[in-house]
Amino acid sequence: MDDETTMRVFKRDALIMKQLQSLMDLHNKRMTQAELFHCMFDFLADYDEEFFREIEEQKKINNKLVNEWTKIIFKKMRDA
Repeated sequence: MDDETTMRVFKRDALIMKQLQSLMDLHNKRMTQAELFHCMFDFLADYDEEFFREIEEQKKINNKLVNEWTKIIFKKMRDA
């Protein structure tokens, strides 16, 4: 049974993966994208609490920004 598959990613994410691979190459740590994904997922599994806490914090920051921009936009619409 074949152990490989094709994964679809956003273009931006593919560019980030290429940059990560280039960084690894600079440190003479050659890895395939699959190996790099495995390492990243292992790392996230080891630090899952911190990872999810950071995601929640970013979500709160983003929600605050959206709320502030919405207030500004509605105020400008009322003033217009």
